[in-house]
Amino acid sequence: MIIKYVNSKGKEVNLNKGPYRMLISDILDYEWEVVKDDETISGFKRTLSQLKLNIDVLKKGEQNARMLVNNLTDIFDIDIVNKMPGKLYVDDWYLPCYIYSSEKGRWETARIISCTFGIITDHPSWICEQEISIQPLDESAKAVSLAKGYPYGYAYSYPISQTAVRLTVDHYADSDFQMIIYGPATDINITIAGHPYIVHYQVEAGEYLTIDSRDTQPADRRIFLTKNNGEKVNVFNYRDSQYSVLQKIPAGELTINYSRLYGIDLTLFLNSCGIPAARIDKEGAVRAWRDLFRDGITPELKAQTQDYNEEFNWHIFSFGLVRAVEGHSADVLFEKCRKDTVILFFENSDDAYSCENAARMTSDTLKSLGQYGGYSYADMYIFHPADRWTYVRTHERSLGPYYCEKTKSNLPVITQNSHNPR
Repeated sequence: MIIKYVNSKGKEVNLNKGPYRMLISDILDYEWEVVKDDETISGFKRTLSQLKLNIDVLKKGEQNARMLVNNLTDIFDIDIVNKMPGKLYVDDWYLPCYIYSSEKGRWETARIISCTFGIITDHPSWICEQEISIQPLDESAKAVSLAKGYPYGYAYSYPISQTAVRLTVDHYADSDFQMIIYGPATDINITIAGHPYIVHYQVEAGEYLTIDSRDTQPADRRIFLTKNNGEKVNVFNYRDSQYSVLQKIPAGELTINYSRLYGIDLTLFLNSCGIPAARIDKEGAVRAWRDLFRDGITPELKAQTQDYNEEFNWHIFSFGLVRAVEGHSADVLFEKCRKDTVILFFENSDDAYSCENAARMTSDTLKSLGQYGGYSYADMYIFHPADRWTYVRTHERSLGPYYCEKTKSNLPVITQNSHNPR
């Protein structure tokens, strides 16, 4: 796992590699402020979040620990001085933040200093960026595209199919975005997932127009033109008010449609208050799960089980071949178990993830994930390879969720209260 900090000036430091060694920290913890109405929860809102980053700084070559600590704090302090947040990365995910305080221990020696840095953020969500660059068509393709125009004053054009670009957004929720349109471009009209993004403005050659849906600034300042001399001009009033030009972009399989007479850079900001996760091979994840929880289920036992089939991996629980706790009790056990590193995969999707420091993962987290993911994420499996537990959610309303701890004594058994899936 790579843990690094990149300040607002682009200076980067690896916090998990010598001379810096990150210790156990709470950087993945979070909290939302509850909004109440007459003692009833009406919603949640983002609030300031303060975290701790624990790092040992070790002497390296001619540089003693004190010198290296000073180098590190200089990198952090640049953001404080410029009032611009840096980015704390865990692999591909980052948290926009400031490192605003420092406590030091063992500083008397020049060989090692233990530091506790304070982190503050007003955006307690981890972000992963997905980028796509679309180049303009060549001149011959432009001529074809122009020939397909509609002269009847429609609100937006209908480009030919050859201009369409397909995009897969591997996430479970709508995402903020930044879209850069490069001139020359006239009457910008881009449709993404069926929604038009329209700005009635002429962008000259060498200029570019930026649409940024993030709430880092007021809504009326999120569309601007950058001129050849670097001057920025607010062009928010030139948007087509019939359609929200700041509407977030949905997850899933998307189509981007426009004339392709100009180039676009599109960056999606995939936000997650959940757990930074790394994609892994699904086949290997499924094999590991089966080795743990189907071990000991003999062909004879399967044959003795009426109507048993292996359409879903969780049938070992619903048919009673392996003892498991079901329903709300399964949720309770899942909340309490250790989740330092867990594996997550789905029955009907190729997606599989390794999630580190997943302590804040809850049954509600996974329920929401299933709702966003639809059929593909309806049957999900999460397990801890070392502690040998698994938590499974199914697409069946009357079956599951299941929680199972596989121990030496937890041999396959047909339970009296088991019931078969529909």
